[in-house]
Amino acid sequence: MAVALDSACESVITSAVEGRVAGERVRVYAATDFMAREQAVKAYLKFMVYRGMGLGEDGKLVFFVKDTGYVGEHDIDGFSTGKGEKIRVEDSKKLLHLLENNKIKRWIKHPAFGYLIPDPEEMETQHGMKNFAERFNLLNYYSPQEIVEFIKRDIRERTQYLANLFKGQRREKEMGEIIDVWKNCHTPSPQEIKGFYQTHY
Repeated sequence: MAVALDSACESVITSAVEGRVAGERVRVYAATDFMAREQAVKAYLKFMVYRGMGLGEDGKLVFFVKDTGYVGEHDIDGFSTGKGEKIRVEDSKKLLHLLENNKIKRWIKHPAFGYLIPDPEEMETQHGMKNFAERFNLLNYYSPQEIVEFIKRDIRERTQYLANLFKGQRREKEMGEIIDVWKNCHTPSPQEIKGFYQTHY
């Protein structure tokens, strides 16, 4: 999953630029400038390094994914909802500091993708991140069914992007595990989504 995320960096166009409209989702390959090879070869080499070092809680490498911009700002079609919570610079700095110094002790698993999320209660009670749970509770911005639709869309689009990216390249066959990583994720029901956020947020 780390290689899949690294190979398809996701963003949302925040203001109109040439050939793009605000709210449009884009994916680009994470360039590794010192590796002058096809994307599939670079991704394969990253996979070998990541696997060797270990990305688990006891591994030697931490792969940290942090959202920027807003949570809950856009609907499934990319249009502004008029809502959303700003992810502030101080939020980012605090999370990076806590992670770098191994201060986050409790983690919860994302109900679909399985990656670890800092426990909201710990963020509030031990690390001074006021209203963390309320600010980043997706149920404040979307219904459980809408969240499921976001998950389904992301699985579909991420898989297709990687398949197209690596198509015809030398290491394409070895990319199967990386391309299919999203399809192998659990798609939760609306009830599971509701239970997850009510329990942890």
